[in-house]
Amino acid sequence: MAGYCLARFSFPGREFIYWLFFTSLLIPPVLILVPLYRQLVALHMLNTRWGLSILYMASSIPFATYVLRSYFVTLPQELSDAAKIDGCNEWSTFWRVMMPIAMPGVWSLATFNFLFYWNEFLYAVVFIQKDSYRTLPLGIQYFRGQFVFNFALISASVTLATLPVIVIYAIFSEQIIKSFRTGALKM
Repeated sequence: MAGYCLARFSFPGREFIYWLFFTSLLIPPVLILVPLYRQLVALHMLNTRWGLSILYMASSIPFATYVLRSYFVTLPQELSDAAKIDGCNEWSTFWRVMMPIAMPGVWSLATFNFLFYWNEFLYAVVFIQKDSYRTLPLGIQYFRGQFVFNFALISASVTLATLPVIVIYAIFSEQIIKSFRTGALKM
């Protein structure tokens, strides 16, 4: 919704907010580890799945807003004008007209975010210390020792870790193609 608002509405500070989202993508995650750690400790969310999940969702917002804003800018203004003539308010224009057309961008963004956070290591290694809450990259990392690598376990675990990615790709590639076809037919 933030991408839609930044693309379609004119308000004071719009360009500043857009550039704020864009420049936040340039900040390396290592720079904000200490403040994030202190915040998770203060919220009692360190070593919890909820804390890591909220952190992943929050850190994906700037990129998602940037990508979807770029996608909504390319959609013709006539579509939303026609929806307003048909009696839609802004809310229903977004959900009934613009969002179905923007689904290829949403599916692509969801696939990209899934792949990125499936393989994410830095936040997980810093904010998760309990063995039972380890993510896959952390679990695979524990198969190596200081002087010994168990290549059989590492290879097997990497193979098993890629299976969900292949399944997700197989399922959502069809949805992305359908979304492209639907968007092309509606326009």
